[in-house]
Amino acid sequence: MTEKKTFNVAIVGGGPGCLAIMDMIYKDRLRQLRMNLIGLADIDPNAPAILLAKKLNLFTTTDYHDLFSLEGLDLIIELTGNPHVSEAIEKEKPPHVQFMDHTVARLFWDLIQLEDEKLKTEKEAEKKIKEERDYTSKILNNLAESILVISEDKIIQDANNTFVKEFRTTHEETIGKHCYEVIFGRSSRCDEAFCPVSAASSDDCITARRKEFALDRGGAMVYYEADCTPLAENGRCLGWLISLRN
Repeated sequence: MTEKKTFNVAIVGGGPGCLAIMDMIYKDRLRQLRMNLIGLADIDPNAPAILLAKKLNLFTTTDYHDLFSLEGLDLIIELTGNPHVSEAIEKEKPPHVQFMDHTVARLFWDLIQLEDEKLKTEKEAEKKIKEERDYTSKILNNLAESILVISEDKIIQDANNTFVKEFRTTHEETIGKHCYEVIFGRSSRCDEAFCPVSAASSDDCITARRKEFALDRGGAMVYYEADCTPLAENGRCLGWLISLRN
């Protein structure tokens, strides 16, 4: 696989805009562009970005023409905001060197900021969903009843700790199995007449069901009451929440 080329970049203008670009480069926020900063120019030797560049052992100068001789230079970014400086650099730069003026750089910066805001919003949403899921899981795991969440095709998607303890199994042995395998030890579906969640149509999937049954647990019959609550969306049954009490 061919390694992507790294773009060697020099910046003219050592103000706040340059500091922002440097921050993005060194925090790898521009990893897709593979930028490598190799030099800065500003008429003020004490400009903020120039002082930072010196600490980073980057090439600095007060004359942007000096940047033209940097080995491997691919791109010059002009951040002075001065249209005369921008025009001069574009005319005088070596032909093989690309150029980005302050207007395009500003647009580029705004796009990066929008992407950052989008990622931040997505991360916050993911965090909130996880917190809500953890909170719900904590509630379910502290209920006295055994709780199962099964899909429309009767595959167990979640089980609380009470169920795992009651049926002497583990979460790993439960999740992904059919309910009739884990509860009854069957290799095939229960009879339609017995199963409370069989043949759920779009007309009746909003109706909760109740079923009583008995299991032989070590020679003793244990009686259970199962409340089955449909999980529906737009009239379509997506699965069931089953609560078991003995």
